[in-house]
Amino acid sequence: MRKIAIGVATAVLLASVALAQDDMAVLNFVVIRDYSGKPIRNASVVMHPVEKNGKQSKGGLQIKTDPDGKASF
Repeated sequence: MRKIAIGVATAVLLASVALAQDDMAVLNFVVIRDYSGKPIRNASVVMHPVEKNGKQSKGGLQIKTDPDGKASF
């Protein structure tokens, strides 16, 4: 589960770099099990805003994955 969290955090970091360059972006996530590679249905993907100094600010958005382990924002 920790590897999933690290993967999601990396995706959010990369997405924040993309958002800094454009006015619009589409984020796609796929959450899979580390040991089997199977998708995780109804997994929670939480995105938090980050301030310019790199600290996490309050608020955020939580979305859930579909039966194929996919979520989009």
